[in-house]
Order: sequence, then structure tokens, then C-alpha cells
Amino acid sequence: PGYENTPEIEIMRRIYRSGNTEYRINGKSCRLKDIHYLFMDTGAGARAYSIFDQGQVSAFVDMVPGDRRLLIEEVAGISRFRAKRSEAERRMAQTKQNLERLEDLLVEVERQRKFLSRQAKRTERYLKLRREQDQLDQALLAHAWFAELGRKTNLEKERDCLSADLSGVQAELSKNVADRERIELEVLEAEEALAAIRKGLTDAENILQGLREEASQHDKLLIKEENRLQSAEKTLLELEENGALIERSREGLLEDIKALKTEEASYRVDVSDREKWIGESEAARNQVKESLEAVKVQLVDAAARHARLDSKRNGLRDREDRLSRRLELRQNELHGISEHIKALQGDLKRHEKKVEETRAELDSLSHDEKGMESAVSDLRGSLSATVEKRHKADSELASCRARLSALKTIDASGEGFSKATNKLLSSDVSTLGVLADFLEVKPGWEHLVEIALGHGIQALIVPDMEACDKAMSFLKDHPSGRASLIIPGKDRCKVEEKKHGTLLEFVSTEHPVDKVVADILVNWKMAPDLKTAFNLRNTDKKALFYITRDGEILTPWGELVFGDKDQASSGILARKAEVSALTIREKEFHESYMQIRSKEDKISKELLKTETKLKEVNKKKSRILEDLAGHKQEVDSLLMEIEAQKERSQRIDLEIEEAKEEILDVEVSLEGLEEAVEVAVSARIEAEGQIKGREDALRQQEQVLSRRRKALEEYRIKMARVQTQLQEREQELGRLVDQKDRIVRDRETMLVEKQSLAVRLENRVGSLKDVRLRVEAKENNVLMEKRHLEEAETKYDRTRQAVAGLQGKVNDLQTRLRAIEERVHQNELVLSEVEQGLVYLKKTAMDRHRADIEEFCDKWRISPFSPDEAKERISDITRKVDRLGSVNLAAVEEYKELEDRWNYLNSQKDDLISSIEDLEQAIGRINRTCRTRFKEALDSVNESLSRVFPLLFEGGTAKLNLTSADDILDSGIDYLIQIPGKRIQYLNLLSGGEKALAAMALILAIYFIKPGPFCLLDEVDAALDEANTVRFNRFIKKISEQSQVLLITHNQKVMEIADVLYGVTMEDKGVSRLVSVDLVENSGS
Repeated sequence: PGYENTPEIEIMRRIYRSGNTEYRINGKSCRLKDIHYLFMDTGAGARAYSIFDQGQVSAFVDMVPGDRRLLIEEVAGISRFRAKRSEAERRMAQTKQNLERLEDLLVEVERQRKFLSRQAKRTERYLKLRREQDQLDQALLAHAWFAELGRKTNLEKERDCLSADLSGVQAELSKNVADRERIELEVLEAEEALAAIRKGLTDAENILQGLREEASQHDKLLIKEENRLQSAEKTLLELEENGALIERSREGLLEDIKALKTEEASYRVDVSDREKWIGESEAARNQVKESLEAVKVQLVDAAARHARLDSKRNGLRDREDRLSRRLELRQNELHGISEHIKALQGDLKRHEKKVEETRAELDSLSHDEKGMESAVSDLRGSLSATVEKRHKADSELASCRARLSALKTIDASGEGFSKATNKLLSSDVSTLGVLADFLEVKPGWEHLVEIALGHGIQALIVPDMEACDKAMSFLKDHPSGRASLIIPGKDRCKVEEKKHGTLLEFVSTEHPVDKVVADILVNWKMAPDLKTAFNLRNTDKKALFYITRDGEILTPWGELVFGDKDQASSGILARKAEVSALTIREKEFHESYMQIRSKEDKISKELLKTETKLKEVNKKKSRILEDLAGHKQEVDSLLMEIEAQKERSQRIDLEIEEAKEEILDVEVSLEGLEEAVEVAVSARIEAEGQIKGREDALRQQEQVLSRRRKALEEYRIKMARVQTQLQEREQELGRLVDQKDRIVRDRETMLVEKQSLAVRLENRVGSLKDVRLRVEAKENNVLMEKRHLEEAETKYDRTRQAVAGLQGKVNDLQTRLRAIEERVHQNELVLSEVEQGLVYLKKTAMDRHRADIEEFCDKWRISPFSPDEAKERISDITRKVDRLGSVNLAAVEEYKELEDRWNYLNSQKDDLISSIEDLEQAIGRINRTCRTRFKEALDSVNESLSRVFPLLFEGGTAKLNLTSADDILDSGIDYLIQIPGKRIQYLNLLSGGEKALAAMALILAIYFIKPGPFCLLDEVDAALDEANTVRFNRFIKKISEQSQVLLITHNQKVMEIADVLYGVTMEDKGVSRLVSVDLVENSGS
């Protein structure tokens, strides 16, 4: 738009060294898209019908209906509409994709919004219950602290009394142990002597066994060497037989080789004779060919001389006219150049001054740019490090949240509980929860507690017998497997003194299930390892279960249970502990993430501010550089133009002198050319007659030479076959000679080996005799060692009986000592339990309330205070909190943020839907416009074609038809033609000339409807005869009334219609010159 009335349009692309590209139309900056739109529907773009050459005529003939349709679209002017429709469809597809992603996001946000709404309502109830629970818990901790301090004082007094009794028993035991150790030392000496005798006997037996094995080995080797001697004799016989066979084969091969050599010599003589005959034929043929070539050269020289002389004569006449006109033009041009040089020198001084001013401003900006680039680099480094930290924190937070969400989902789905338990929980049966909900286990002990409780960990707690009956009835009506029910009693648990050393020590329970859990876990005692567990089982009178830290169990009836702990339980308690830990970690990760995010935003804002300033400086610098380059370019251009004008002035002076001399030379040359042309014509006619006679003689020589070459090839094939057979026989003879030499060497080697085997056989017989004598001597030695062993064993038995007597006394004293030590140990265990209890209370107070119990125990005491009522109230609060489920303390704030995001996303969705509707309406309007314009253009082209086609073919009809009437926008176009006297045909069924003329008819018909700004035709008239050329000229004249027409042609008839004629000549070798003639001006004069 905006160029309709512009007589000339200039399109320019400028590429800078930085890689940037700038497009301009008539000096104004524009986009590449604007240039595409400018050429659309003009006939001069990528699908141009204004530029046509001889090759494109053939391509137009082979064009498919879909490509032919593009020409009509250019005529209809809908290419720009189709481009806009494609862009609108692409934008609509992107908008729909964005809408789909947004709807998925809205579904997820809606789900989170509902979830957070429920959480926010529970948060306030949760905080109120927690404050009351903390006050009661502090009072219970203070009460337990004072009770444990009293127990510790009583246990320390009992420990002092037991220490005195232990010292007396240890002294008496030490005396008896010393006597026993002295006698045991004698026993050890006897054992050492006995071991030495046994060792000697064992060594002797080992040596004897070795000698027997050595004798056996000699027997085996003797047999093996006898077998090898027999094998060597057999191999010698086989080698002698093979040698005789090879000698007979060698004699036969020698006879075959002699016969083949005789046959080869015969064939070689025949081949030599026929090669000689071929040489004679080739010499005769070459003589005729040389004579023919000489005559052809004479003909070419004569023709070339004639054409050259004729062309030179015409050229001289044209040259004389041109020289006269050029002489007058150059004299006028010389005066104008002098005036132009003076004006250019004034412009040069002004631009040099501007260059100096621009350089000073550029240096100042470069200094500012370096400082800003350094600051941007530092900020980017800081931002990169902060982004990396944020990604890491975000990853940790997402991982924590994913794990926490997965665990909550598992809890909600009832995983780990039996099918029957899940059904009862989801029914209307009144329950207080499952047993796991009432337990608080120390970290790390969940697995062992689950092993001890077994399936009871998921037992349902029902308030009374009525609820129990109702649950049993429900399971009978809805069979889902087995379930456990617990009806808690009203009595409080009173097993504090029995907790030490049992699993109950690591479990905190609340009413009403504390007694049930205590009754189970008080019978599960901890042991550091299995050995200690077995010892405790032997000393304890009560039937207990013993369990190690690794989950190994020793039952009261002696069964040992062990294995993979991951398969031992459902992990319900461990999952509860992990949920609590993950909730705390999530909060810590979130706080860390927000701090890093805040720092990143701060750095990003500062970086953006600095980069904006840097861009402004760079933009200003680029503008100044462009101005500087422009000024420099202007200076260089002015200097170059001044030099060029001076040189041109000098050249014009020389050209004026040369033109005067050349005019005289041309007049002299024209006089001598006429006679030379007549001589060249007669020489050409004489050469053409001589060529015909020599060509007949050459064909006869070629036939003779072909027959002789065929015969020679047959003899060469026979000789090659004989040579191949001879070579094979010689190779076979060589292989036989090699085999014979190898057999001789093998025979000599086998003879040497046979002699060596005979000597080794004699030596092996002597060695066997010597080994058998050594075996008999060693057997006598073994019998003597056995008698010594029997005497030493008798002495050892007497000493062992004396040790047994003292051991009875030591055992009695050790039994008394163990009893006292057990009492001391029990005292220490209980005392340690009390101390651990105090430490546990102190740690619990610090973990739960962030306070030291020794400092705050007086403040936490409540008067009057009932521990049972406090525990009952805490249990009641805990049940209420558990019924609330997991509570998100930040739920209110998160819900508000999510609500704002929900509203924002809904507004975005409305905008996207509105955009899609607008785009669909726009595409509909474009399609309607394209259909209307395309149909009108097709009708117009058919109407124009009905006028043009009969004029070119002197009759006939042509028409463009749609290939499909379903949708005019996607249908191809067929070109149907009826030439006078023929039926209707498709374009590709015509002859070559008819195809070219039919293609020209359609192009001209299109051009008459929508002419372009120019029309370039490159040798499209080459296939036209003289009559068609006349009709073609009439159409070109008509086109030139509306467009500028450029024709490239060799046809003189077409040249006659031109207004201006351009030609390219080569007056001298390697030098081209452009010649132009204004035919209108010449015809007028």
C-alpha cells in the first residue's frame, strides 16, 4: 500500500558486519514480510508470469493442475489473502494449544483450590486444640520429673550394699581358679606333646601317600611312552607311501605342461599375423580420414572467412556511423565534467569536517560502554549462581512435597491396612480409629514395634460392645476378610515399673488403649544381640519375647525368627513418622526457596536496568557508527568520483582523437572487403564436393578393419585360455614339490623322535624300581609313630580327671557370684532406666516446648493436678486433632494466593476464546473473498483466452476447467484445447510447436487481464515459424502499450518491432562491447 502512484520502486537489503540485516523500500526501513506482500499479486514475484524464458515454456507444459492454479491466483490477486489466512490459521492453532494448556491448568488449580479451602477451615480448630494440649503436656512432664528423682535416690542406696557382698565372693573364687589354672597348664603341656606326635604321624603318612602316588605316576608315564613309540613307527610308514604317490603325480603334470606350451606358441604366431593385417588396415583408414579432415578444414576455413568478411563489412559500416555520433557526444560531455569536478570538491570539505566531529562523540560513548559491560558481566555471574541455587532449592522442595503428597495419598487410600479394616473405616460403624493412631514411637523404633504388635497395629478401637457387635454384623453382611477389634477398658495402665528393657519403653500411648498396648509390649524385651537373648531366656523365669535391634526374635518356646525387615510389617508407623518429618522439612525448604527467589528478583531488576542503559548506549553508538560510516562512505565516494571524473576527462580526450583516426581507417578497409567476399564463396563450394567422395572411401576402410579386429579377438581368447591352463599346471607342480620336501623333513624328524622315546622308556623303568623301595621303608616308620601316640594319650587322660575335680568347686562359687552380679546388674539397669527417663523427659521438654525442664518444672506444675485426667484430656485432644487429619498451617495464605491465580487464569481463558472467535471470523471473510475473486479471475482468463487462442492458431478454442467442483479454493486447473480440425485435448498430448504456442496463448491471455509493471521474454519465440512470429509480434505490440517489454531474441522479424535494440559484440579477442540503436529515432530521421 502507498506505492500505487510511484513511478519507480527501489528495494534494498543492507547487511552489517555485526550480522544484522536491514530492508528498505524507496529508502524507508521495512520488514521482509512487507517486501513479500509488495510482490504478491503483481506477476513479478516467486510465481511470476511477467518473466518467461524458453525453459519455462517447457515447464509450463509439464505443469500439474495444482501449480497451474497458482497463476490464476496471481491474476485474481488473492496470494496476499492466502498468506494472511495461513498466518491466521497458524495463530489460531497456537491459540487453541494455549487454551488446552490453560484448561488443564485450570482443572489442576480448581482441584488445589477445593483442597486448600477444606484445609484452611481445619487450621483454626487445630491451633486452638494444640495450645491446650501443650499446657497439659508440660504439667505431665513436671509431675514425671519429680517422681523419677525420688526413684533415683532409693536405687543408689541399694547399689552400695550389694557392692560389699560381691567383693567377698570374688576373693574366694580367685583362689580356686588359680589352682585350676595350674593343673590346666599341665594338661596343655600334655596336649602339646600329643599334638607333636600326631603331627609326626600325619607327616609320615603324607610322605607315604606321596611315594605311592609317585609310583602310580611312573606306571602311567611308562604306558604313555610305549604308545607314543608305536605311533611314531606308524607315522613313518604313512610318510613313505605319500612320497611315492606325489612323485607319480609330478611326472604327469610335466607332460601336460609340455603339451600346453606347444599349443600356446602356435596361437601366438596366429595372433601376431592378424595384428600385422590390422595395422595395415588402420594405416589405410587413417590416410583416408586425414584427407577428409583436411578438406573439412578447408571448408570450415572458407565458410568462416566468408562469414567473418561479411560480418566485418557490416560492422565497419555500423562503426563508421557510431564513431561520428560518439565524437559529437564526447565533446559535449567533456565540458560538463569540468563543472561537476568543482562542485564535488566543495562537498568533500563539508563531509571531512563531519567525520572528525562524529569520531570525538564515538570515543566518549565507547568509554561508557566498557564500564556498563563490566557491570553487566558481574551481575550475570551473580544471577547465574543465584538461579542455580534456586533450581536446587526448588528441586529439593518439589521432591519433599511429592514424597509428602504420595504418603498422604497412601494414608488416604488405606494402603497397609487389610481390606476388612478399610471397609469398616468407611462404614457407619462407630470407631475411635485404629491402634496405630494412638501410638507415638521414638524415631527408629517403628519397625520393631510393628513386628511386636503384628496385625494388631491395624486393630480398630471401638467405644463399647454395641459398636463391636455392629462391626461384626457389618463384616458378615459384607465379607472382606478378617479384622481385629479392641474394646478398651476404663482402667489406667499401671506398668511403669515393668517398662525398663522392654519395647514399651520406646512407645507413648494414651487412654483408652494404653493398657492394651502395655500388656502386649511389656512381654517384648530388648536384647543387644541373639547371644544375649539366649542367655536372658535361660535366666528369666517369665515367658518373654526377646527382640534385637535388627528385628531378630526369640520366642518363649525357643523359636528364632529372622529375615528381611522390609517384608516383616506394613510400615504404618514408619509412614506416620516420615509424614511428620517431611512436613517440617517442607516448611524449611519453602523458607529457603523464598529467600533465594527474593535475592534473584533483586539481581534481575538491577541487571535489567543496567542492560537497558547498555542497550541505549549501544543503540546510540550504532547510530553514530552508521553516521560515521555514511560520512566516510560519502568522503570516499566523493574522492573516487573526483578521480573518476578526471580520468574520464582524460579518456574522452583520447577517445576523440582515436575516433577521428578510426573513421579514416574504416573508409579504407571497406574498399578491400568486397573482392575478398567473392573469393571466399567460390572456395566453400569447391570444398563441399571433395568431402562427399572421401566420406564414401572412409566407410569402406572401416568395414574391412572391423572384420579383421573380430578375428584377432577370437584368437586372443583361445591363447588366453591355453595360458591360464598352463599357469594352473605350473602352480600344481610347485605345490607337489613343496609337499615332497615337507614329507622328507617329517620322516627325518620322526626317526629322531623314535630313538629318543626308546632311551626315555629304559630310564622310566629304572625310576619305578627305586620309588617302590622307598615306599616299603616309609611304611615301617609309620608303624613306630603309632605306638608312641598310644602311650601319650594314656598320660593325658589322667591329668584331665584332676582338672574336673577342681572345676566343680569353681562352678559353685561362680553360681553365687552370678546371683549377686545379677542383683547388681538389675540395680544398675533400673538406675540407668531412671537416668535415661530423666534425660528423655528433659529432651522431650526441649523438643516439644523448647525449654529446660529443670528450670521450668516449678512453673509447669498445676495445683490441684490429676495425671490421669490430664492424660485423658490430652488423648481426647489428640483424637480430635487426628480426626482433623494433617493440617497445613499456611493453608489460609495459600488459599488466598490460589484464588487470585484462579481469577487471573479465567480472565486469560476468556481472552483466548475471544481471540479464536475473531480469527475464525477473519478466516471466513478471507475464504469468501478468495472464492469470489478466484471465480471472477477464472472467468476473465477464459474470456481473454477465447479471444487470444483463435488469433494464434487461426481458429480453435481453449478453456480452463476446475479439476474438482467441491471446493474452488483447493481445486486444480486443467487446460483443455481444441486445435482446428482436431478434437479437444489436454496440453501434454500436443506436438512440441503446438505446446509452445498454447502456453504462449495462456500467458498472453493472463497478461491482457492483469499486466505487470514489466514483461521479460527470453527466446520464447525460438519454436515459432514465420507466420506464428508475425502473430506473436502483434500481441507483443499490444502488451507494450501497458507494460515495459524486454525481449531477448535471435529472430530478425521480432527485432523489427523493438523501439530500442541492444547487441553485444566482440570487436577484439576477450573484449565485449554493448551496442544500442534507437530504432524509433532512426526511423523518424
